Amino acid sequence: MLLVTLGTVEYPFQRPISWIKTLVERGELTESMFIQYGSTAVGELSRSPLVQSASLIPQVELIQLAKQARLVITHGGDGSVRLFSRLGVRFVVVPRLSAYGEHTDNHQLQLLDSFGLAKNHACLAFEDLQRHLQSPPEASFNNKFSDVPRLSKHLEAAYPGRKQLQLR
Repeated sequence: MLLVTLGTVEYPFQRPISWIKTLVERGELTESMFIQYGSTAVGELSRSPLVQSASLIPQVELIQLAKQARLVITHGGDGSVRLFSRLGVRFVVVPRLSAYGEHTDNHQLQLLDSFGLAKNHACLAFEDLQRHLQSPPEASFNNKFSDVPRLSKHLEAAYPGRKQLQLR
């Protein structure tokens, strides 16, 4: 089983959905999957007998699905990368990129680079996802990133005086 989690920001994230759809149509992806899609349109992929999906799910359920999954395909949000690292599950990251209107900047790619994940865990192209599905990277982080400051803490320090930052 695969778990695909696209986050909850308001920007659509069609790249991983189109890649997965192509793999299903070609018969290269034949295992069941759960897709947490947020504000992204899943379209006809949601009608596949392989797919269960929901816009949002409780974190407890997300954790259960991640532990059951052969591989987690996630967006590059700070919380998601830390969560799947802490759980010790196999995961790859499709970072949201500003060039595709998936976010306002490329901070998800920068986060992967700062954690040392860009080389072995990032899926920037369709072929990267194909490769990782055939041969997933090892799950050897063991909470490696728990001591690295969270992006939200950095922003709070960088912009003192703000009552509350809206981070997603």
